[in-house]
Amino acid sequence: MAQQYANKQPQGFKNHVEKIAIVGGGGQVGKFIVEELLKIGKHKITALTREDSTSKMPPGVEIKKVNYDDPSSLVEALKGQEVLIITMAVTAPKEQQTKLIEAAAAANVPWVLPNEFGGNPTEVEMQKDSFIGEGKTKYRDHIEKLAWPLIAQRMALTLKIALLLYMMMATLALTPALGLKLVGQSPIFLA
Repeated sequence: MAQQYANKQPQGFKNHVEKIAIVGGGGQVGKFIVEELLKIGKHKITALTREDSTSKMPPGVEIKKVNYDDPSSLVEALKGQEVLIITMAVTAPKEQQTKLIEAAAAANVPWVLPNEFGGNPTEVEMQKDSFIGEGKTKYRDHIEKLAWPLIAQRMALTLKIALLLYMMMATLALTPALGLKLVGQSPIFLA
């Protein structure tokens, strides 16, 4: 199939995602991602929160309360979503991210962007030195394992692209909060 420009596609074709679910949308990283997605104005944002969460979401964000001990609660909350962005704290229970990944697969969410904080995910030895590194590898491997046949052949590349985009989003979201400004590839510390 030859590639075509988006404007040459049939009526109703879209080349972007609209329905984005986020976990940790009220947290230290997630709140910046939510704010930026809302500014774009092309996305329907759904925040998945624990039943006992007191996090506040900005207007325009749909909130779905979930129970991590009930997989059907997670699957139901993710039905119809095109992207799941996971920005939960590194202190969150380890099994929660796995439960989210499995629920996303069951709900046929095509894109899952797991927590990707820290160093380069392709540097295996460096990942072993980080307290979050091996967990990140475990979650990426789990996403690949659960990939359905339609995208399984390209999952490694798709996952790398998704991780790259997520790391860029996380970097952009964190930069103002950390007093950093990125110029090219070098951070400049702001006073």
